[in-house]
Amino acid sequence: MQGEKISGYADDRGDGSLHWGTCQVHLSGENSQKFPISAKTRMPIEGILQEMNRDLGSDFTVFVYIHGFCNSFDSAIRTAAQLDQNLGLKIAVIAYCWPSLNSFWYTGDENNVDWTVPHFEEFLLTLSQKIQPKKIHILAQSMGNRVLCYGLERIALQGMHTLPLGQIIFAAPDVDAGVFCNRIFPKIRGKAERFTLYTSYTDRALLLSSQIHQYPRLGEIKERPVVLAGMDTLDATDLKMTFLGHFYYVRHHAMTQEIQELLCFNRDPNTRKGELFKEFLDNGMVYWKILNTRTSSSGGDTYRERAKIYYATDRALR
Repeated sequence: MQGEKISGYADDRGDGSLHWGTCQVHLSGENSQKFPISAKTRMPIEGILQEMNRDLGSDFTVFVYIHGFCNSFDSAIRTAAQLDQNLGLKIAVIAYCWPSLNSFWYTGDENNVDWTVPHFEEFLLTLSQKIQPKKIHILAQSMGNRVLCYGLERIALQGMHTLPLGQIIFAAPDVDAGVFCNRIFPKIRGKAERFTLYTSYTDRALLLSSQIHQYPRLGEIKERPVVLAGMDTLDATDLKMTFLGHFYYVRHHAMTQEIQELLCFNRDPNTRKGELFKEFLDNGMVYWKILNTRTSSSGGDTYRERAKIYYATDRALR
């Protein structure tokens, strides 16, 4: 189905409706945030289904990426393309682009998280009921985890049995740890194939967030990481690559291998490749440390020059 060519989406709220479409991203250079985006197309949900069936057949899996704080639409699409390139899997990659203000107005983005949650709920239900993929995997980063957690919580109150949820990955989540443990996770535990939390001692972005909010964040480690029955906790402190220590989920080859194994095989941490060191807490609960010794992942069987990234957004059109 032919879509409507558009210039893009603004760093602001739209009218409350969801827009669906595709972007063509050229995978050139080392810096994914400079990947050229050659075409942005908006189309109805029926067109999205036709595109996925044409590219992947009728029995396909989707991988949803939810960006964090201070992201433009283009930045989110480029990061989704980087994840697609890293993983090299035959799946439909969808970026859920909520209206981050793409600035350091942190409270503005927090407001827009609350605004987007019912739209994200609509997105997941539409994905499940109209696109009908075999599985829905989701990776959320930083503040995007609030969109994911609050959206799943809303759906859980209505019954989640219709959602074919596979891997749910909380990457460096900027979510109140107490709220997650006591309110959110009890409602969603067991509703997906596997829940995985990636956390770190040296995540300065989350350290700042905990100081702002006066309560610890789910993705940071102070005295101990958050460990819950029904969720695997992995300490990614050893994978720090930048001063902030916040973007290891997309920049480190060990994380690429982690996500590949989750999506392809649903492997328990005890059976994954590479170096995972088991740690025990005083209460007998277990978490794992990812050691920075893994060999670089190939990122797929063949090199690709372009990636097609699907999107859903409630941002305003430019």
